Amino acid sequence: MTGPLTELGLSALVAPLCTAEFMDTYWERQPLHQRGSHPGRFDHLVSVDDVEGLATIALSLPDASSAVLAARCNNNEADYWDIPSGAAPNVAVHALLHAFDAGYSVVVNSIDRFWTPLAELCRRMESVLQQPVGANLYHSPAAAQGFPAHFDKHDVIILQVSGQKSWEIHPADPSSLVGDADAWAVPSPLGDPHSRASLSRGDMLYLPRGWAHRVESQDEPSLHITLGIRSLRWGDLVLRAAQQAVNADTSLHRAIPLPRDIPREAPNAEVRSLLENLAVPADCDPYQSLMTEVLQTRPPSLTGQTRSMAAASTMLTSGARLHRRPGLRPLVTSQDETVTIRFAGNGVTAPNRFGPALELVAASEMVTVAELTAAAGEDATDLAHTLVANGLLTVDLDRSPN
Repeated sequence: MTGPLTELGLSALVAPLCTAEFMDTYWERQPLHQRGSHPGRFDHLVSVDDVEGLATIALSLPDASSAVLAARCNNNEADYWDIPSGAAPNVAVHALLHAFDAGYSVVVNSIDRFWTPLAELCRRMESVLQQPVGANLYHSPAAAQGFPAHFDKHDVIILQVSGQKSWEIHPADPSSLVGDADAWAVPSPLGDPHSRASLSRGDMLYLPRGWAHRVESQDEPSLHITLGIRSLRWGDLVLRAAQQAVNADTSLHRAIPLPRDIPREAPNAEVRSLLENLAVPADCDPYQSLMTEVLQTRPPSLTGQTRSMAAASTMLTSGARLHRRPGLRPLVTSQDETVTIRFAGNGVTAPNRFGPALELVAASEMVTVAELTAAAGEDATDLAHTLVANGLLTVDLDRSPN
């Protein structure tokens, strides 16, 4: 059985495979269905009893119209229940419950934005995959199909929390992965499936992006979580490199001539010529730039923050162990006489002499106050306290300091 919440991550989900074997054999290549080591291993993430409250929270968000959906498949098309816009969340949620009673599946998107157990899981997944991860909730009545056969343009990991769902899975068509939409319907009939999977409570299913699927609950209501992994692509790096090249080339900052002054096709010909001669600067680092931008904007889960801050006032002796919050990817930069460690839209600035200590924090999942002090060459207790107060580090409350 999976233990505390912090122990659930990619390695536990793909077990008994090791993470390396999963990445080498299945990632982006083929589906993987793993039976749960214990039926209740996802019970701490969410339950059927939480659905109404979570939907009410989502209905109070500015993007409520896309945060909460009720859908069912009708003649191979998605039929959406009309949830009244502008209604108070506690009123709108009753429309959602009526939809469920009428055979519609309830969907709460991006639940990790406001539900701590799934925020923790997503950040822990991000710390391994180094890719953005989000979570959606799907609650279906018995014998229901919420959506027609379709494929997603991002990898997904399905966690079956309760009930059963049958999955009919079809191979990806690489040509279908171009374009901007997140999900695409597929023609019917699909032909013979690659495989079928019946997910029971505690099961996990991985689907690479592009693999079409048709899903239906069985003889009881079903609740599952979909973890969406929006992988950074080579195309993203090429675009970032091109942007850095443009920023460095003053000739590309000229205005485009007025349409009356040039032939219609002249700009396109000029663009092709510019692309052929685009010079990427030698110090261009699109990978670091993109990873920093994407992962530093991921919201950290501040579970236990007040308790950790209180502990920092009494437990930060030399042997105190400090853990970096899951999913955070700190970046250390220096300017003039200061050094700054940035993370998830936040940052801490200190005198330059603390640079080695901050570099140690950025490179380590766990450090002690003594190690920070050794790196800085002076007492780093106040620095440690500041890093805890700003949500980068937590105090290990289960280990008494030396």
